[in-house]
Amino acid sequence: MLTAKNKQGSYVSLYNIMTKEKLLEMKKEETFYCPCCETEVTIKAGNIKIPHFAHIRNFSCNASSESESEYHLLGKTKLYQWLIYKQYPAFLEAYIPEIRQRADILLIADSQKYAIEFQSSTISEEDFIRRTNAYRSQGIIPIWILAERNINKIGQNMFSLRNFDWMFLSGTEDSPAIIAFCPYKSRITKLEKVFPFSPRTVFAYQSFATLPSIPFESLFHQSSHRLPYLSLWRDKRRSWSFHSAKTAKITQPFFRFLYVNRISPVTLPPEVGVPIAGMHLVETASIKWQAYVFIDTLYRKAQGQTLSMNECIHSYSSRIKNGDIRLRKLSLLDKKNYLYPLINYVWFFRKTGYIEEYNSGYFKVMKKVVIPKTYDQWLELEKEFYYRHQKLLQEDK
Repeated sequence: MLTAKNKQGSYVSLYNIMTKEKLLEMKKEETFYCPCCETEVTIKAGNIKIPHFAHIRNFSCNASSESESEYHLLGKTKLYQWLIYKQYPAFLEAYIPEIRQRADILLIADSQKYAIEFQSSTISEEDFIRRTNAYRSQGIIPIWILAERNINKIGQNMFSLRNFDWMFLSGTEDSPAIIAFCPYKSRITKLEKVFPFSPRTVFAYQSFATLPSIPFESLFHQSSHRLPYLSLWRDKRRSWSFHSAKTAKITQPFFRFLYVNRISPVTLPPEVGVPIAGMHLVETASIKWQAYVFIDTLYRKAQGQTLSMNECIHSYSSRIKNGDIRLRKLSLLDKKNYLYPLINYVWFFRKTGYIEEYNSGYFKVMKKVVIPKTYDQWLELEKEFYYRHQKLLQEDK
């Protein structure tokens, strides 16, 4: 920790103590206490970590159970200095007694309190949600910032996100983003336009900004870029078809489902596994959850028949209940309508002309999705599909 109390009850911070001589003098002449648990702490001023306070005994402090690395100490120090430079009322390591919790930084902007948590170590989902809800119970908006070193980039606009990384997705269901920070480079990184291809592999637009150049409000602003990686998504989708031809097993529930419905994974139509808004709410791979909905509903309809939104919702909800489709919790999102990706998928078929709405929530099947019989036929249909609908698939989501 960087902040402690002295005998007089005043707060003392080490973030701006520049000389080791001054630190040794403070350590010799003063006694300090943890603001949270009131037990004695001492100054640590070695050659590895930046100067900080530490409990003298191996004491489990309720508000500070994690050990702090140099990366974490430096990170919250630089974020605090940035906010002070921008003239925000900010408090380093503010203890909130009502919830027995200490925020890395507590600040006030436009009469609203914010708690900034710079997280460089892994914590459990239960702890993350508990701390988030505790802040909200006091009217404090939590802002969780991921350590940039945790972002695993595996290709152009392609990233591998662990379950832990997904917890940092914030914003709205229309414009979710992950905010990260690198204290060594003093830069904020954002992953925006996050579209998951599978539970871990996502496509996203990555942006960078140095701390001095951006205001605090920029953390909440989302870019409005058109989908910049449709061709990469298409390559990944094509690779999935080719790979599945070699590895699919009838013993796997999803591939057994395709087999029962007389569809091969290698010829699953390109209309299944497309990037649509809201799909970050679903943990199950995009191809799989869209295949369940498509085969349960539109695939079974003949041209001219009626398809209702309620039928699609029933399929989607039943698959969730059965465990075929898994959802993400995403506790930082402002709102979560888990029907949102389904509704957008149904509207995708309306926009591409497969169905036509004739009454609210009721559609007429205008044409059937062609199920190719061979991989060569699939390649031709896939090429035509992306040629015709590229603009729709790339529109700002």
